[in-house]
Amino acid sequence: MNLSPDQIIFWIKHFSLFGREWTFNLNMTIVGTWLVMLLIFIGARLATKNLKDGLKINRWQNFLETIVSWLKGEVENVLQRKSKFIFPIIASLFIFVLVSNLSGIIPLPFYSPITGEWAVYIPPTGSFSTTIALTLVVMLAVPAFGIARNGVIGYLKRYIEPQLIMLPFNIIGEVSGGASLAIRLYGNVMSGTVIVAILLILAPIFMPVVMQLFGLLTGVIQAYIFATLGLVYIVAGLGDPSLKEKKEWESLKETS
Repeated sequence: MNLSPDQIIFWIKHFSLFGREWTFNLNMTIVGTWLVMLLIFIGARLATKNLKDGLKINRWQNFLETIVSWLKGEVENVLQRKSKFIFPIIASLFIFVLVSNLSGIIPLPFYSPITGEWAVYIPPTGSFSTTIALTLVVMLAVPAFGIARNGVIGYLKRYIEPQLIMLPFNIIGEVSGGASLAIRLYGNVMSGTVIVAILLILAPIFMPVVMQLFGLLTGVIQAYIFATLGLVYIVAGLGDPSLKEKKEWESLKETS
C-alpha cells in the first residue's frame, strides 16, 4: 500500500549534468500538484467571469464576496492592522491546501507504467516534500515582511530578546515551529489515507463513505489551521502594531 504520492511513479528520466548522473521521477506528487493548480486556475476563471460593479449582483458573486470578506476579516483580526500584501499569500495557501485536500475525497485510480500496477490518487499534501515547500513559503514570508516593516536590524533584534543568551533558543524555536507546521499537515493527510485504506479492507461498502465525509470536514479544517498558523508566524515577525496602525485598523472596523 502506497502511503505517499512520491511512491507512485509514472516516468523516470536519467540525465547527466555538471559531470554527475541525475534522475528525475515524474511521480504523483508533481502530477497532483499541477492538477490542483489547474483546478484552481479554471475555478478562478469561471468564478470571476461575469463579475459586476454596483448593487445589482448575482447570487454567485455575492457568495464569493462573502467568502473573500470572511477570509480578509480573519486575517486582519490576527494582524490588528490593514493587510495589503499578507492577505493574498495567506488566502493562496488556504485555497491550495483546501483544494488539494478535497481532491483526495474521490479515490481516483491511476496506472503506473513503471511498476505496472494501479494505484489510488493521493493528494499532493500527502507528500512531505509538498508540506515542506508550503512551510518554506511561510518561513520566507516571515523575514520578508518583518524586514520590510522593521528593517534588517529591527527584525534581527527579535532573536536576542529578552537577552542575548536567548539567541540559539529563539533560532531553534523558529526552525522547530516551521517543521511542526509541515509535519502536522502531512501527518493528518497521511493518517486519513491510511484509515480509508484499512476500512476499504474491513468494510468495503459503508465505512469508506463515512470516512470520505469525515475527510471532507478535516480537509477544510486542516486548510484553515495551516493558513492560520502561517499567519501567526508572519505576525510574530512583524511585531506589535504601532499606534498609527492601530488607529487605522480601528477606523477601518468602524466604517466596515
